[in-house]
Amino acid sequence: MASDALAVLDALSIERAHLIGGSAGGMIAQLIAAEHPGRTASLTLLASTTNNPELPSGDESLPQEDLPDSMLRQGLAAGFAGDLRGAGAGIAAPTMVIHGSEDEIFPPAHGRDLAATIPDARLTIIDGMGHVPEDAHSDEIA
Repeated sequence: MASDALAVLDALSIERAHLIGGSAGGMIAQLIAAEHPGRTASLTLLASTTNNPELPSGDESLPQEDLPDSMLRQGLAAGFAGDLRGAGAGIAAPTMVIHGSEDEIFPPAHGRDLAATIPDARLTIIDGMGHVPEDAHSDEIA
């Protein structure tokens, strides 16, 4: 998926971009920033993770049967990405990590781990925000 994102940038003749990724998209953005530092002007990670196996898992009581198949496949793909802490340690772009205090998929420890892994990353925990930001959080995210 990181290669797909780079192919879009190439097709649009964009050499360097500000990358913003949420959840699994944040994992993709981490890989691009680590593997293609010259293409990354800055990095913003929202409700994402390093996939550190020592981090707490999300709310296991979420109704799996109610999630669309695409979300289940996305979750499986993210799981197969493996531990991204090694990649994160090599990210040189200015990085902002934004995480919700009530994230039910990636508890706040995931955001703290991301910020601790990426050199000089800034962390903002938004009180009351879950995994999917609501309109009420847009000003603080911006």
